[in-house]
Amino acid sequence: SKRYVDLFGACAVLSGNRQIAAKAACEVLMRCLDQALGRRPVMFRTGESETSFDENWLLALARGLKSGDTPSVTFLLHSQVPKSAHRNLVFLVRSVVESFDQVDNIVGLS
Repeated sequence: SKRYVDLFGACAVLSGNRQIAAKAACEVLMRCLDQALGRRPVMFRTGESETSFDENWLLALARGLKSGDTPSVTFLLHSQVPKSAHRNLVFLVRSVVESFDQVDNIVGLS
C-alpha cells in the first residue's frame, strides 16, 4: 500500500541510526525483493506451518551471509538474482541479519 521504492536508490536513504536503519532495511528489503528477483516473491503469512521456496531461499541467503559461506551466497544469488542487483540485495539482507538478534533463531545460527 506504500509507494514504489527503487532498489538501487533505497540503499542510499537508510539512516545512520542503527535502530532506524535496521527497521528501514527490513521494510526496503521486503518492498524491493520483487525487483531483485524479477517477479513477485511468494511469502506466506506469519504462523503458517509451511514456508515458500522464496522464504527458504531468502533464509538460506541470510544464513550464508551470517556465517560467511561465500560459495553458498554466490550460488543463491546467481540462481535467482541478476548480477546488477547482487550488491544492493546483499547490502539489505546483511543489514537485516546483522541488526536483529532474533534473526539468528530464524536462520538457525543460535
